[in-house]
Amino acid sequence: MKITDLAVYRNYLVIFIPVLVYYIVVNHFSLNLPYHDDYLAVLKFLESYQTAPFMSKVALLLHQHNEHRMLSSRLIYVIYYNLTGGLNFRALIFIGNAQMVVVLLILVYFIRKLLVNNWLLPGIAASICLFDLSNYENSTWAMASIANYGVIFFFMLSLYYYSLNSKYTIWLALLFQAVCTFANGNGIIGSFVLLLFALSLCNRAKIYAAVSAFVIFAPLYFFHYHKVVTGASRNSIPTVISNMFNFAGAHFVIREYRHGIYPAMLFSLITIAVLIIVLPFTKKKIAQKETLPLVAVVYFAMATMLVTSVVRFCSHQISSRYLVYPHLIEVSIFALFIYWHKASKFQPRVTYAWLVLLIGGYVLNSYDGWKGMDRNRKELLVHEYYIGSGIWEPSDSAMGRNVSDKACLMKIYCQEEHRKDYVDLYNEALKK
Repeated sequence: MKITDLAVYRNYLVIFIPVLVYYIVVNHFSLNLPYHDDYLAVLKFLESYQTAPFMSKVALLLHQHNEHRMLSSRLIYVIYYNLTGGLNFRALIFIGNAQMVVVLLILVYFIRKLLVNNWLLPGIAASICLFDLSNYENSTWAMASIANYGVIFFFMLSLYYYSLNSKYTIWLALLFQAVCTFANGNGIIGSFVLLLFALSLCNRAKIYAAVSAFVIFAPLYFFHYHKVVTGASRNSIPTVISNMFNFAGAHFVIREYRHGIYPAMLFSLITIAVLIIVLPFTKKKIAQKETLPLVAVVYFAMATMLVTSVVRFCSHQISSRYLVYPHLIEVSIFALFIYWHKASKFQPRVTYAWLVLLIGGYVLNSYDGWKGMDRNRKELLVHEYYIGSGIWEPSDSAMGRNVSDKACLMKIYCQEEHRKDYVDLYNEALKK
């Protein structure tokens, strides 16, 4: 084995340290119990799926849940159930989070191609951002991890295969673009960005594939679609601008105060300024094809944040499950900054200072994320059959019990049996 190969393996070991820490924490807090949307999105879906005829099964896989289509998530539920003969929410949580490991590997692949001899620091930045514990809602919530990370997973897979110089991988890129479209509510955004990415490559076969996938599957997303009013929409222009501003610096959390304090506002301004500096607006920069995958990631994240800012009211505090998108932006602009300023004598100092800030944000987010996971676990243990707030009221725990009892009768999942495993945790939660 060459010395250079050993160095690469060593670098990957360093990069995967935050991943290991993340999984240790997830293993500590995750429970084999349904949480919020899990009752309807997972249990009720499987109840309907098991008793439906074949054509109805296909329709159920594509059926709308709230404002989303969740094809990839439902395929995971069905495959897992058929393989194991039951359901385990802890296993689903780990499957959902495993998607981000693939996302990390693909991002590091793009970074290595962009920064051949200087990829370790942005690789570390990618790891600490993607596996930041501020994503705690996705981390220990089965439906959230599988759906919210799933759309990013399929977007990155499609982006990776479109980026390869092989005509045989185009079909895989098209397939993953189609699945991305139906993976979650922002899947159409991902599909459109993939179309733009293919156009920028100036490869006729890739353009045909990406355009076909978007033109065919994006309209199908709205077939028999009905608008869902959650009561959370605030679509005034000042509110959207405020939400986007808060999103921009959301990686940098000062303890529990996400927004409204001067350091957070400063980080938002800095992030916006760096975005303007590194994104390609000139023909010379656009022609640099090695930067285009990371630019596509930025545009996918920005467009998702914009849509979220329109349909989700988050001026005061952005929900934890959306924070993965500003993390993606931080990773991408970090690498792009190093690339565009590699000849500058100030670049190394700025890079190290930036990495220190990212690590500082990671440490503070870990404190906040640990508290958030602990709070969510207490809620899950104390409030049995709790569907939760949102489009459902807490009183709808009766609905949760009905869904859970039926799942037990159908031998899909018996919550009463699994709650017995957490008696000590339940008693501990009551004391807090």
